[in-house]
Amino acid sequence: MADLEWTIHAQEFVNCNCAYGCPCQFNALPTHGNCSAVIGITIDRGFHGATRLDGLNAAAVFAWPGAIHEGKGAVQVAATTRGAAADSQWPGYHAGCHGLPGFLDCGGDGA
Repeated sequence: MADLEWTIHAQEFVNCNCAYGCPCQFNALPTHGNCSAVIGITIDRGFHGATRLDGLNAAAVFAWPGAIHEGKGAVQVAATTRGAAADSQWPGYHAGCHGLPGFLDCGGDGA
């Protein structure tokens, strides 16, 4: 599959079980051997392919058995529902959280 153009400009809040500064953000090993995190995000503007992601709000809970960059993690995502716009936005955001083509791999299992 061809690469898909995407970008987001967003505000986020992230909390994880690592020490301050989260070594996972720098491809280092997690403080306690595994990583658990919760994130809240408000996308001010962005797109995934032809789908606009402007105004999408979401929260997610992540769990990795080791370092994020090693993958094999799990994610549960919840997004705001605002009618047809949110219905069309969801696949793009979901793809990003699962590391599908066009997004960086968040370490999810792709399910």
